[in-house]
Amino acid sequence: MTLPGLPGFLRLPSLLILLTRLKLVFSIMSALNGWHPGERAVHRKLNYTNDPAVSQLYMYIDGDMPHEHRVFHTTRLPFVPVTTLDDLGRPWGSILAGGDGKPGFIKSPSDTSLVLDAKVWEGEPLIENAKLFGRKNQILVAGIGIEFPTRRRNKFAGRMSKLSRKEDGSCQLEFIVNQAIGYGTPIN
Repeated sequence: MTLPGLPGFLRLPSLLILLTRLKLVFSIMSALNGWHPGERAVHRKLNYTNDPAVSQLYMYIDGDMPHEHRVFHTTRLPFVPVTTLDDLGRPWGSILAGGDGKPGFIKSPSDTSLVLDAKVWEGEPLIENAKLFGRKNQILVAGIGIEFPTRRRNKFAGRMSKLSRKEDGSCQLEFIVNQAIGYGTPIN
């Protein structure tokens, strides 16, 4: 359908293509489509429901890790705190670090995955919760990398896709990341 006198970009076929592209751009920009019910309950309790600074903040959460996050996780962190859920849905925290306690125990083979070669101990909540791996479709995981001298921090969330334990008490974990948000000075 073409209306006489309208510029080309306002003609119906062009307009539909533009709207489709905009919809695609907005869906790629955010990994989330609004806050989940628990987050909304916290916003109500703290009276943040009408605060514009909070109401749209979820749009800054990426669906994959930007290059800067990947470099940050793989080169700057001697440890990373992570949270997993037990069989009752309760969160448990773990601190993961390499055997030598130095940065470099995390690899990022793609913008949606982190592979950690970490030293773990018996009774570690992450290992206990990972025992559910065979009984559940997925083990949810969330973590935050913090570089204390610069106060830079990057959060990630997703699911555990692989866990292999070694006899020396170390393990290799693979996380598929589907949410990432960060703060701090970009890494060159």
